[in-house]
Amino acid sequence: MSDTTRAILVNREVIAIDQDPLGQQAHKLRDDGNEEVWVRELDGGRWAIAFLNRGNAPVRMTLRWAELGWPPTRTVAIRDLWAHQDRGDATSELTTRVASHDVVVVTATPK
Repeated sequence: MSDTTRAILVNREVIAIDQDPLGQQAHKLRDDGNEEVWVRELDGGRWAIAFLNRGNAPVRMTLRWAELGWPPTRTVAIRDLWAHQDRGDATSELTTRVASHDVVVVTATPK
């Protein structure tokens, strides 16, 4: 297997979402044809968010806090689970670029 495939399969941060003790199932929050947003509440008040692009071109996708029932003034710390990097804080919404046939997975921790 390639190093890239191996890195995907053993990504501890993504595995931690699967094994989160809260045990909530992810659900599709939005389906815009080729673009989907999936969310899952995690233990400790965090959320896992997946932006899926099935299309043939890259897209910019936005999730507004109101879609999660949060006030627009809420500040949320964002962590990119594929890059293993904190993306800083977001207020009112999160916008991300998603490559063609790709997925961006983040955790969102309200402050």
